[in-house]
Amino acid sequence: TIRSIGVSLPIQRGDDNYNATVSVSFRIRGTDTWRDALPLFRVRPEYLSTEDISPFPIGEQFAGSILDLQPDTSYEIRLQVQDPDGVNGDATQNLVVRTRNIPKSGPESPRIVAVSSSGALNQALSNARAGDVISIANGTYNGAVGISRSGTAANPIIIRGESAGGVVINAPGADAGISIKGSHVYVEDLTVRGSHWGMKVPADADDVVIRRCHILEIDRGIDGRGDAHTNFTIYDNVLEGRVVWPDTSDATWDVEGIAVTGSGHAVFHNTVSGFGDSIGLSQYTDIPNRAIDLHNNLVLWGGDDGIEADFGERNIRVFRNCVNNTHSGISMQPMWGGPGYIYRNIIYNAEANPYKLKNETSGFLIYHNTSVKGQIAWEHYSDRVANFTMNNNLVIGTTEPAHSSSEMVEHEIDYNGWYPDGGFRFGDLQVDNFSQLRNQTPYEHNGVLLKEPIFETHVPIPAQFDDFMVDPIDITRHSKRNGVAARRSESNINEDFTGV
Repeated sequence: TIRSIGVSLPIQRGDDNYNATVSVSFRIRGTDTWRDALPLFRVRPEYLSTEDISPFPIGEQFAGSILDLQPDTSYEIRLQVQDPDGVNGDATQNLVVRTRNIPKSGPESPRIVAVSSSGALNQALSNARAGDVISIANGTYNGAVGISRSGTAANPIIIRGESAGGVVINAPGADAGISIKGSHVYVEDLTVRGSHWGMKVPADADDVVIRRCHILEIDRGIDGRGDAHTNFTIYDNVLEGRVVWPDTSDATWDVEGIAVTGSGHAVFHNTVSGFGDSIGLSQYTDIPNRAIDLHNNLVLWGGDDGIEADFGERNIRVFRNCVNNTHSGISMQPMWGGPGYIYRNIIYNAEANPYKLKNETSGFLIYHNTSVKGQIAWEHYSDRVANFTMNNNLVIGTTEPAHSSSEMVEHEIDYNGWYPDGGFRFGDLQVDNFSQLRNQTPYEHNGVLLKEPIFETHVPIPAQFDDFMVDPIDITRHSKRNGVAARRSESNINEDFTGV
């Protein structure tokens, strides 16, 4: 993607005892300094969900991501395999991979097509060819519009409003205000309102860009679901749905703000409110969801999940989002093998739980997140949860720290900061307080019990979800560095940081 590189290394034979490792290092091509990334993650197919069965095979493999990279940059990657049993021996593999660029501002060979009426707009869309910049004058354009033509990587077709607030596609009652059925099509700087979906990409497509748009008075936002969708870039948009705070009923559960399937997508810097699942993936695909970045988005409120990373296969990355006032914060139910990444997110005032990990999810990493909610800080009821790590997080509630009845296998929960003190339950293991957790269980030998003040500025902790909603909060930790002792260094995640 623009900011990440995903890797999969299939296992042809051996490692039946799961003791092989694959270390990862990388550098910008042509430079001297190598950096370490997280080791590749050992996928465990034996723990895949039996409830929501993957429609495609998931083989024995190592997989993982290199994170926080520069756009449009070539990287050298070095994978070093070590197998103590010698079945596979030790081996090194070198790769060169280039990150994708942020979408260009215009075609290499532009042809400006100026329109100022609905008829002229529809004609321009029907006749569009690679390199066209369909420039829409400010005004209201009644009726849904669509494009079936494709541009090229060098010369996309760009549908550009004169200003996001001045150009309005008004399509009450339509299935979609704008339909995009071609590849290399950009839609930018306009408003869509009144339709069921704001925008839809119903056909398999590559390199669709939606940016700087305002989508409002709609039931659902951007539909990027499809079996062969690749490399969508959806950013800098504002989406306002019709779900009314604080409705978290089942009527909201399939009301999507932004939904994508396929691979290579980047969804970032969007502001979303008034949907069920604000931003996420969809299971309506027969091919894997993989190599998808959902980052730096702001969810103001919603009826179900803030970020729904369900039905991902591997290298699904959810990072630096701020999720406020939703039923659940970030969902992976299930992850099919993984790894899925949840790191450096803020989750505030989730009604049920900060992390929804259901349907026998397997294969994920939860690092450096801060969650603040009323009542139990992390409450979770489901079936087996497998093959995961939860490190370096702040988990804050009002009554008890953690209550999870799920069976948990092949996992680590450590180096976290918890508040308040009280009973912990992880699967069949139950203790009365944090001291017992540290001293009598495999959990949190390096964790901490947080003390007030936790944050530099006052952060109200909601007592009840349904009568509490505030603007996004400042979660800068207090100058006492509360929680710093819990940190564990993770390559490519936090080696440059000094605290949780």
